[in-house]
Amino acid sequence: MCVCRGLTGALFPYFRRPAAVLAKTGTMQSTAAPAAAKILVMTDLHIRGEGQTIIGLDPSAKLDAAIAHALALHKNAAALVLTGDLVHGGKVEEYGTACVAYV
Repeated sequence: MCVCRGLTGALFPYFRRPAAVLAKTGTMQSTAAPAAAKILVMTDLHIRGEGQTIIGLDPSAKLDAAIAHALALHKNAAALVLTGDLVHGGKVEEYGTACVAYV
């Protein structure tokens, strides 16, 4: 994908052949695509109260391991986004555990 400067001076992406864009706008200035930011996403954490497990697994311990992995192998990440079911049952205790540990 190239970025071209149109008649209004605004930048817009195009997927057409460069000649078609040049004919339409009268100018063409190709530039390299901007560097993409690496954003890590972890979803459906299902944090439970302290010491509680799901099918024998501790979600807090698993998240700790995942964050350690992200910090070790993705040091150039711009952000870490936590989405989905952050806690398992929606209980105040679970949100407390999540907030104390990860905020």
